[in-house]
Amino acid sequence: MIDRERNRSLSVLLLSDLDDSGFDTAALTEELGTYEREGIRLRVIPLFPAPEDRHLFTSVAGKGAVVDRPELLRNTTVRERLTLVGSSPWALVGAGAALLALLALNERWCARLRWGRTS
Repeated sequence: MIDRERNRSLSVLLLSDLDDSGFDTAALTEELGTYEREGIRLRVIPLFPAPEDRHLFTSVAGKGAVVDRPELLRNTTVRERLTLVGSSPWALVGAGAALLALLALNERWCARLRWGRTS
């Protein structure tokens, strides 16, 4: 996407438990080297990683790549919140209630349909 958009200010956000097999370490190191050479910023949100997995990742990607809990908490205190706000459909509720009342009155005062032959 970064190549397609031709925008090097974009970054990669990785959510991971950072659990890798020993076979992945060389590929991970190579990919992170490519990111560094091309100026692509990597941000990692670790999801309950084991201490040894976190240590391995920070030794390869650098401590600055990992988003720590205090930084995440700071981002949750942003004052601007976008919400979908609308009014309640009281006219629709009123129309539905009126129709139900008319139906109830119809059942109460009008004769019911009866099937059969007329005499």
